[in-house]
Amino acid sequence: MVRTKAMVTKLPGFFFSSYESTATWSPIIITLDHYQKVLDMAYNSAGRISPTTVSTIPKEKLFVKFRPNATSNQIEDVVNGLRNFFDNNDVMIFNAAEMVAQLGDAIVMLNFFSQIIGVLLE
Repeated sequence: MVRTKAMVTKLPGFFFSSYESTATWSPIIITLDHYQKVLDMAYNSAGRISPTTVSTIPKEKLFVKFRPNATSNQIEDVVNGLRNFFDNNDVMIFNAAEMVAQLGDAIVMLNFFSQIIGVLLE
């Protein structure tokens, strides 16, 4: 039914593992066209008609790539537009660049705290 084209070990936003205990639950990366074909084949083999199309399938993640010269205001406009698009509060939107910057600040503060503790314990 499905043939493996490649085995991914790293892809941003996903967890892949070669261990048998976690490999069962690893994500499968597939195009929407191929997903529709697999869905139709599965329903046809069970003697049923597929009740859904790819456009109605819930998606787990959406990645948006911005131009390198995009301003923070432009990024914030897109984020706010996405928030307005969804009508429930179950959707979480993360700005990876902002999170990396905040993580850098936290690391600086942790290093500073560690140095203070080291000086006090001498």
